[in-house]
Amino acid sequence: MDDDATAYEWSDFYPNEWKLDQKLLVHYSRRLQKVEMWPYFDVPHYIFSAIAVRDDLGPSALQFARQHPFSCWLSTMMISFAGTLLANFLLGEAPIEPFRNHFDVLAATAI
Repeated sequence: MDDDATAYEWSDFYPNEWKLDQKLLVHYSRRLQKVEMWPYFDVPHYIFSAIAVRDDLGPSALQFARQHPFSCWLSTMMISFAGTLLANFLLGEAPIEPFRNHFDVLAATAI
């Protein structure tokens, strides 16, 4: 590096007001680690899965759902837990393992 070249630091590119207090950052990161993320990720996933099943049925979705409620529920559960079912199958575990957690199944059913 030449003597006349100036070495820039990251702090030169943003105002001083944007600097973070390390203690504050550590405090909030520890609080965020303790927050349960279950409803924030699973509930939207269940909603989008149910919407996908309804869209796949097409314009006769309501009529089909009233005639075959169990098949609609089962297909929604299969779509909702498809990732876990596939991962368990590929890892040699029981594919129906996600259905052991009754709370997740009840939440997906309620949605």
